[in-house]
Amino acid sequence: MTRTPRQHGQIPQRRWIKGFSTLLTVSVLLYLTTLAMLHISRVQTLEQKLGANQWRRVVAQDMAESGLAWLQQQLNTRASAAPPCAGAPAGRSLRAHLLQAREDGGWQLRHPTAPWQAACVMTAEGRLQCQCASDTPAELPDAEHAQGGFALRLQALPAQPSVLRVWAVGCNGRTRGCLSFPADGAQAEAPPGQSRQLITQDLALVSSLKVLPAAALLLGQDLHGAQQLTLHNQDPRSPGLLLNATQVLSPADLQLSAASRSVGGTPLPQALRVGDSAQGAQTELLRHHIGMAWERYLKQPGAQVLDCAEDCSAALQAAVDQGQRFVVLPDGAVLSTPLNLGSADAPLLLAARGSLRVQAALTLHGALLVAGNLQWQSAAGGVSDVLGAVLVGGSMRVESPVTVRFDAQALMALHAHEGSFVPVPASWNQLG
Repeated sequence: MTRTPRQHGQIPQRRWIKGFSTLLTVSVLLYLTTLAMLHISRVQTLEQKLGANQWRRVVAQDMAESGLAWLQQQLNTRASAAPPCAGAPAGRSLRAHLLQAREDGGWQLRHPTAPWQAACVMTAEGRLQCQCASDTPAELPDAEHAQGGFALRLQALPAQPSVLRVWAVGCNGRTRGCLSFPADGAQAEAPPGQSRQLITQDLALVSSLKVLPAAALLLGQDLHGAQQLTLHNQDPRSPGLLLNATQVLSPADLQLSAASRSVGGTPLPQALRVGDSAQGAQTELLRHHIGMAWERYLKQPGAQVLDCAEDCSAALQAAVDQGQRFVVLPDGAVLSTPLNLGSADAPLLLAARGSLRVQAALTLHGALLVAGNLQWQSAAGGVSDVLGAVLVGGSMRVESPVTVRFDAQALMALHAHEGSFVPVPASWNQLG
């Protein structure tokens, strides 16, 4: 066999084919690896964008929810020690500034032609800075490194006098374009890089006195010292009851003061109802009129619970001076100094968690609710006067002159305008 001589520098054909195949394989692998890396980078970028968008939506949602909770808290606060936002009047609660009672019950805005608005931003320290306005859109507070904010608008519903509608816009930024309300229902767009959420929710008032008392005094157990007790019920719209007791009382316990009067000159025996099974057991006496369990009733957002050791006179007077209209006393509370609480225009609902001792003259416009026993022992010359009604779950002992005048107007004011604003079920609506 004869071989062809190989020229100098010539690469064998097999080695050339093998090198080209290796180069092609490496190039294809490098190309596929590049495609895979580009795909992974694209997916990671997309996930980062989705995560950032989701974070902005969550912050905006939280801001809108915080706005609803903030306004609900302000509407349930009667104290006026400090304005809740810049632009609100000092010495007056936001509830008193925004709302006024309707004659037929319910609420209406004090300035219906100039909707109230508020704008708040969350500072880097996690605190709210708020600005309020009634005639123009509220200006955003100046806060460095704001973490988000919300804007609020309050609307009264004429068809539902006891319901208020709250509009809340939440945003992860603090620009005016983001924290603005849509006009005529149009959807407003958030500025680039920001997210906004628009929520509406209705708030309704849960009355602090769901069922109006039918008598000047409602009693769960015994009555002692009736001779010192004067009851009046001369309201022509009422049955004229002076006393409504769940237990049967002896004739001696029913010897009220001769000054007691009922409507239309009704004889006193006919104005006293004892052993009233319709009131239920003595433990249900208060529940029947407040519409819920006693402990739950005392935990309402609109109630001011006092933490005082025995003598609560000073703390009670201070709470009323600040504008509170629903005050809860601790069990075993004592009122040892003369007090004049509430007025015809602003009656007070005073509740005692357990027993209560009144050791000085007390004038009260409103209702007195006592879960335990009530003891009235004012100092010599002290005369107590309640214009409204008294409800006692336990026994009542009267050792000094006490007059209870049934006042339907004061009780109706408590029924229609005092209590706590709570969300209406199924009223939460997210618009964008």
